[in-house]
Amino acid sequence: MAETETNRNQKLASSRSQPEKSCYFATDRRNFLRAVGGLTTLGLLAGCIGGMSENANADDKSASSVDGWLAESDNYDSITDMTGEAAVTIEVGPESNEHVFAPAAVRIDPETTVTWKWIGSGYHNVVDRDGQFESGEPEETATFEHEFKTIGMCFYYCTPHKSVGMKGVLIVGNDSDSTSSNSTETGTGSE
Repeated sequence: MAETETNRNQKLASSRSQPEKSCYFATDRRNFLRAVGGLTTLGLLAGCIGGMSENANADDKSASSVDGWLAESDNYDSITDMTGEAAVTIEVGPESNEHVFAPAAVRIDPETTVTWKWIGSGYHNVVDRDGQFESGEPEETATFEHEFKTIGMCFYYCTPHKSVGMKGVLIVGNDSDSTSSNSTETGTGSE
């Protein structure tokens, strides 16, 4: 009987030790799966966040068409043809809608001087998307001039109001497929 009790105690001890190992393994396995799941989720979120900022920049740079660039503008419906004019004026923040350039899209000839004239209220500036020119800090009343010498397209915006669609396009010449920046600054001025 002593042997039977000894065997029973050994079996009992053996059975108690197995669940502990099994529970220990399950805890490790659960922790491992949680860690893998957490890292996977973190990786996906980081990818989405990184993708959003990359896509936002890509959208700006890839909006090579007039329609794409001016999709959020309140006053764009067609390209205004001002070819044949030596000087062109674009209104900045007109009273009808202070968050637009009027007209929003203009076709001009090379060697044309464009003057942006602040009309309404609000603080605005004019900035070339590709960094070729900038009128400076946003102002309430000012003018800014720039001469466009070569054929191509110029995409520009107002820094404080870009997110609400205050953008414009100048198409220099008949090359509507060109997306290169094509301007040379010849003068600026403020009133």
